Amino acid sequence: MTLMPTGMPTGMPTGSPPDRRLADSLLASDFNPERELRSRRPFPTAWARLLATGGLLAVVLIVGSATLDALRASDWEQARPDLDIRAAWAAAVAAGGGAAWCVLGALNARRAGLRNVVHWLAAPLVVALQAGSWFAVDRLVESDRTRAFAAWLGGVLLLHALLSSMYRATAAEAGDIDAHFSLVGWLPLLGGVVAVLAVYEPGAVFGLPMVGAVSLWLVVESYQAMAGWDRECRMRITGVDPRAKSVADEFEQAVQQRAARGEQGGAERTSFHHTLLPRAMVLAALLLGLSLPAWVVLLERRGHMTVAGLDVTVDATAGRLLAVLGIAAAASYAIGGIWWAVAAALNAANSSQWSVAPWSAPVGYVVAVATVLTVARLSGRFDDDTATVIVLIGLFVLIAAHFAVLRAYRHTADAMGGAAGPWTRVILIPLVAAVVAVPVVFLASSLADHVFEVVAHVGWVLLLAAYSASLYSAMESFDRACRGRLLMHVQFTGVPEFLKRPENTTDTES
Repeated sequence: MTLMPTGMPTGMPTGSPPDRRLADSLLASDFNPERELRSRRPFPTAWARLLATGGLLAVVLIVGSATLDALRASDWEQARPDLDIRAAWAAAVAAGGGAAWCVLGALNARRAGLRNVVHWLAAPLVVALQAGSWFAVDRLVESDRTRAFAAWLGGVLLLHALLSSMYRATAAEAGDIDAHFSLVGWLPLLGGVVAVLAVYEPGAVFGLPMVGAVSLWLVVESYQAMAGWDRECRMRITGVDPRAKSVADEFEQAVQQRAARGEQGGAERTSFHHTLLPRAMVLAALLLGLSLPAWVVLLERRGHMTVAGLDVTVDATAGRLLAVLGIAAAASYAIGGIWWAVAAALNAANSSQWSVAPWSAPVGYVVAVATVLTVARLSGRFDDDTATVIVLIGLFVLIAAHFAVLRAYRHTADAMGGAAGPWTRVILIPLVAAVVAVPVVFLASSLADHVFEVVAHVGWVLLLAAYSASLYSAMESFDRACRGRLLMHVQFTGVPEFLKRPENTTDTES
């Protein structure tokens, strides 16, 4: 009786080598693995990506500077920027780099085998249509040119949104980059509407800081969308992902996680706690905070509030309104934040071995509230120097508790394979805000009151918009990582059968 390995066809002599006809035919031909790998390399797109984002950033800075000059010339009431040839060159660089990237990106996606790939001629046709329509408006329209160019801008933004939606459809099967293309398409529409309103309506000038924040956000999202697209195409074409672990490491990690849970522990938990509503509550609170400069301007115009540098005077009406807004924003942020933090931690515990404790955020919140109340009570019982020391100690405790909780969630997101970058930005942006606040306070005495008010409003909107975008992106990616790992656990409840080594099982052939 002859023992045969599992799966080997009967009738083959023992010890005979495997069939090498394919390998021999490849060796006999001119097959060269290195040459085949070189032929599959993607088209280089880094230069086009840098041109597109660099040109877009230049456009934002040039238009922002011209708008600021127009506001100063009109005593901060009218925003009609007087643009020169620099804006045209920057726009040409951004459009040319963007079109070049779109062409190369579409070709790389087709090489990578993605489905529903957008045609590589779509972007050049859109750019040609946008530029041609500008020349047509400039040559044919003689009266009421401002409204004509406003209509042209609306058409340009709609074409841009349409092109972004086409690339988003292709990116939907290439990881988590389709959300970036959605923002690339809709952020210009939002900023363009507010900018046009600010040109025609003096009361809409308060929306310009939001336009600035949206414009800078658009630059970041554009680069992330293009970089993610290029990374996914490169991985699919070459078969190499520099960020990923090797297959052996991933398999070993899966086996260790399964062993740590224990086969005798029963069925794995598959519940997923609701997180959409608390996440929306946090976003609503942040958007309410973004509207604070608009409320301040409105109350000033109605005579209920006076701002002179750092001196702020409010009457009863303004005090009640700001108190209601502050309480609503704080309550929505606190309730939604704690609700989301607990639910997300439970979801992570259901799907990953490494998870933040569900009580981390509530304990951090209790520590923060207790610290504020303690500092408020103790600071009034001592002299000024001792009170300053108490306030500094309380501030240090608040910062330590805040960063400890965020770092725990960042570590969990990284362990689950989620995005850790948004959590890093959430941690760093408050530090940046503290650093920026110092020179702004010193500028209060050297700048005119209305200039300082504009600087303060712009800084508030920019930093809070960046924080809002980062925090929402961090929570959304965390939930997506939990849901993805949960589905993987439901579908694959252990080590796949075909990877398990059979124990003492052999086929026999007599």
